[in-house]
Amino acid sequence: MDTLFAVMPYVAVAYISYRIGAFVKGIEVIQNLARNPQKTVEMLEELKKIQEAETIEELNKLEEAKEADGKEMLIERVGDQLYAYAKDTGQFLGQGPNFDAVADVVSKRFPGQNFFGTISADDPAKELVK
Repeated sequence: MDTLFAVMPYVAVAYISYRIGAFVKGIEVIQNLARNPQKTVEMLEELKKIQEAETIEELNKLEEAKEADGKEMLIERVGDQLYAYAKDTGQFLGQGPNFDAVADVVSKRFPGQNFFGTISADDPAKELVK
């Protein structure tokens, strides 16, 4: 019985630590949702497609379709120039005064590869993309 009473404070501390950690993680998830809601929506749509797929072949088709669509690039504005980076690796892809020029540079540097660009809603690069 004495051993039980000796162990109880440690169990209580472990339980309280677990609950505090879960609470903090919940706050982090909410902050991530607030910072980048579009990414969360995209992730949930992809999860829905995966759940709706009934066979391995359907999952493989989803993956092939995603690869065929191309690689995503992030576009940002610095001064009067647009810079393109690969979203997954951060690799510099190209730059130019407008989106058409950036697309030309990227297609010349990476022939045969498809890319599509995204610009965040608050990025000033939207002014140069018409």
